[in-house]
Amino acid sequence: MVPTWKSSFDIRIPPCIRLKERGRNNWQVFSPVIGRRLKARVAIESHLRVAHQMSQLDVHYQPIVDIESQRVVALESLVRWKHPDYGFVSPTRFIGVAEESGLIVPIGEFVLQRVLEDTRRWLDAAARWFQSPSTFPRSSYSDMTSRISY
Repeated sequence: MVPTWKSSFDIRIPPCIRLKERGRNNWQVFSPVIGRRLKARVAIESHLRVAHQMSQLDVHYQPIVDIESQRVVALESLVRWKHPDYGFVSPTRFIGVAEESGLIVPIGEFVLQRVLEDTRRWLDAAARWFQSPSTFPRSSYSDMTSRISY
């Protein structure tokens, strides 16, 4: 039986590439386990492309705390994928596929754009809070800022 290009082309390329990476005089047996792994990888890549286009990716923030001062000194941005049927997909399942397929570049751009938007929104909210007269009813703004240390 001659395989059709449409059904087998994508699945056969990765083992060939893996074989080339091992050097000359090599061979590899194609097994059902390898076939299932490749189908899963292709499915993840396909779903990930849709996820990026359909806004299923989101950014969560992990605080980075200075142990000595016990203060938050930074935030780490983490991309998360909420699949409509499977729920949250672990980054360990999709980051490697994104890197191999080149999807990591548009995903990285999305994360950077979201972080910049969130930072702007947080700064604007903080500025509004500090401008509110009810925020500091008993002291002047300049007196208070001189007492605050970073």
